Amino acid sequence: MSSDGQPRRVCCYEVLGVTRVASEAQIKKAYRRGALKNHPDKLSGKSETEQAEAKERFTEIGQAYAILSDPEKRRLYDIGESRGRSLPARLPSTSHLHHFA
Repeated sequence: MSSDGQPRRVCCYEVLGVTRVASEAQIKKAYRRGALKNHPDKLSGKSETEQAEAKERFTEIGQAYAILSDPEKRRLYDIGESRGRSLPARLPSTSHLHHFA
């Protein structure tokens, strides 16, 4: 939440630290780097506050990657961004989606 009580908005590209023209390989590399850095198992010696912040960041990174790694979701996200809309801090869960090979 922001200081005014509104849900904080996040940009998937900012979460991963990539530009809007990043390649799939750049997005994947940024995801792996961020997920490793913020993985809850890597922070066992940190304070509870630091662990909670890292867990939230880890979740944001995963959600941003779920959107930007899927070409159709990324296209729809980019359309929304170009119209001045961003996603809420709690991005929708993609766990219900099944990927078929």
